[in-house]
Parts: sequence; structure tokens; C-alpha cells
Amino acid sequence: MSRIDSPSMKTIAEKAGVSVMTVSRALRNDPEVNKETQSRILLLAKQLGYKKHPYISALMSQRGSRRKTKASPVIALVHCLPFKRELTHNMKVFQASAHEAAEEQGFEIEEFYLHEPGMTLRRLVDILKTRNIRGVVFEHFFTWGNRLKADFSSLACVAIGSTIAEPSFHRVDSDFHNEMRIAMSKIYEYGYRRPCLVNMEGSEQHNHYRRRSAFMYGQLMFADEDRIPIPMGIQRRADLKSVIDKWLQKYQPDILLSMQPDVLHFLKEFGLKVPDDIGFVHVGLGPALKGFAGINPNWRQKAITAVNHVVDSLNRNDFGIPDNPICMSVEHIWIDGPSMVKRSAKSRNGLIDTEYLASRDSWKEF
Repeated sequence: MSRIDSPSMKTIAEKAGVSVMTVSRALRNDPEVNKETQSRILLLAKQLGYKKHPYISALMSQRGSRRKTKASPVIALVHCLPFKRELTHNMKVFQASAHEAAEEQGFEIEEFYLHEPGMTLRRLVDILKTRNIRGVVFEHFFTWGNRLKADFSSLACVAIGSTIAEPSFHRVDSDFHNEMRIAMSKIYEYGYRRPCLVNMEGSEQHNHYRRRSAFMYGQLMFADEDRIPIPMGIQRRADLKSVIDKWLQKYQPDILLSMQPDVLHFLKEFGLKVPDDIGFVHVGLGPALKGFAGINPNWRQKAITAVNHVVDSLNRNDFGIPDNPICMSVEHIWIDGPSMVKRSAKSRNGLIDTEYLASRDSWKEF
């Protein structure tokens, strides 16, 4: 059996009825694994034709000799949001997926909080070096343009998003341009003709306004008189309602695109029903949000991609700030939902055609 055909540790774990972590430890002769369990796993691995990857084996041996107190090599997941800030469902998905991706390859994720009381970046880096943790995933910051001053020469780092200005790590980001291209095509296909994008300024800064630029480009498929300008400079949620009210009266959009959940509540206060009077597309749609049409930013795949790249860098002993940083773009997923329905081509007053979505009944109205 070739190395390409060699079964994964996940396959061995499933057949042995143990976790991937246990398989990883058994294959590395970890003394904490029960001898009977280890013998069973080693025999099963031999029967299945499992072959160790030479780079991973070398890495495991090196780490095991330096750090006897830790059974598996560790990747640090650094939380860069404000300390104890309530996480969105998307971020919870990201963190859970990072743990799963690491375990799949015999690693563990240990979480650190950059902004916890008493913590500084340099102190965090010193802690990682002292504990011989050499792989790091930086989550995105709440603000953008952040500059991290520390010695990263012995670390393999990947950043999530575009909120770190310096240094230039390898990073995993969303394909915001393609996200909006897909959304605008769907809007046009469903018969809407006056879309309007309304988001807080910070939501657009994080992606360097790529979503806005793609929206403006997408408007080219609509008639000149139907191209609605994007409301700019909304800094506070308190201003969001008044801006939407003004735009509704002045431009009469037939569908709104936003990642701000407050928008739906505002529409209800204005006496508008979704989707009867106006459509809605959620551009940050997580798995927990049901009944919306929109874009799932695929945070699960972001986590998997980030962890895989860190592991690959560790296997190649590729540390420090890269000379040619790579941006790995993750494709978003379009989700159909009853907040957007097929309508007559010329409708601007909420009229919809007979293809009203059956899933409408299961949708929680706002």
C-alpha cells in the first residue's frame, strides 16, 4: 500500500472505537496510553497498512523529548476580541472546528486571551516560547489596522481576516467579492431590482470595503435609476434605524442586504413585513440562524484551513514572518430562505408571484 493509500488516524480511531487523540498518542508510544489499548491500536494500524509521515514523526519526537508534561503537540488559538466579549455563533463554530481539525492531526488546541487582565502580546509570546508552543492561530480583532510588536521568529503563525496590519502573517480570509457577486445574482434572479446594502462602518472596515466595492459592481446589472447609493459612516447602532428610515423613504429599495440583525426589527417597527413588503439577505448567516436567505461565511472551513496551514508550517520548520505571505480565501455558501421570495419583475410594492416558498410557514417572523 502506498503512502497515499495509507489510512488516516481517524480511520484507525473509528475501527478501534477510540478518539483520534488516543490513536496519535499510541502511535507515538505515549506512556499515558493503556498498554492493552496501545497494543490493539498498533496491531490494527499494521493490519490496515498505516504508515507514519516522516516529517510528522520527527516533529512529534522532537516535541516529546522537550516537553514531557504534554502528551500531544499544542497549537495556540489566540482570542483577539475584547476579553469575555460574548461570542457570535459563527465564532463558536470557528473555535469548535479548530479543536476538531487539530485533533484530527494529533494536535491539541490551547486557547489564550490576548486582552485578559495583565496579559500583553510580548508576555504571551514569552509564555508560548517557554512552553515550546510554536504554532499560533490569531483570531480577528474587533478593530482593524492592528500592529503586533513581538519576536515571532520561532513561531508559525496564521491570522484570521485582515485586521492585523503588521506583521504580514499568512492569513485565512473570506472571499467578500465573490460573496456579494453571488448575492447580487440571486437577487436579480428572484426579480428584485432595487437592492440596498446597509451595514455598520466597522463591519466594512474589517474587509477593507471589498463587500461594498463588489456590491457597487453588481449594481451594473440593474437599471441606472434603480442603483441605490450605500449609506456611509454609520458608526453607532443608534444611528442605524434613522438611516434605514431615511433610505426607505428616499430610495424605496425592494430588498436590503445586511449583517446587522437589528435591521429586521426596524423594518417591523416601520410596519413592513419581510418578505411581503421588502426582501432581506443576511450577509453573515451562521448555522444557528434559520429561515433567512443569505451568505454563510463558512467559519468552519476557515478554522480547518488555518489549523492545516499551521501544521504544514510546523512540519516544514517554517517559522517567522514570511517573505511572501499567502492569503487563503474561503468561499462562502449561499443559503436559500424565505426572507427572499420570487416576485414579479416590475414589483416594487411587495407583490410576489405564485412561487411563494413553502418554507415560509416555518420561518419565525419579525
